Amino acid sequence: MNNQYDNGSADIDRGVACYQQGNYMMAYWSFHDAAQKGNGIAMFNLSVLSLNGQGTPKSEEQAFIWMERAAKTGYAAAYYSLAFKYYNGVGTAKNMEQAKYWAEMAMK
Repeated sequence: MNNQYDNGSADIDRGVACYQQGNYMMAYWSFHDAAQKGNGIAMFNLSVLSLNGQGTPKSEEQAFIWMERAAKTGYAAAYYSLAFKYYNGVGTAKNMEQAKYWAEMAMK
């Protein structure tokens, strides 16, 4: 049953377990379910899976999209990673202004 207060934590737990077992496709879809509920941790993990091509085709662009979404939820661990992506142009065009913004967010 769907609960309006469901933040996807059960999906995260399932995703972590699947990842640890090497079942990356199931981990991807578990994190995806949590991401659809707005969970920044799940979005961060989807970025990592997309960057590494685990459970989904390898895509720097998709990794950037998920990392940006994670950061915009307020998930602080994503701030530095997003700054890095902007600084180096990983999955997006280089953007020093955005890199600086997210690096400063990471230092707060």
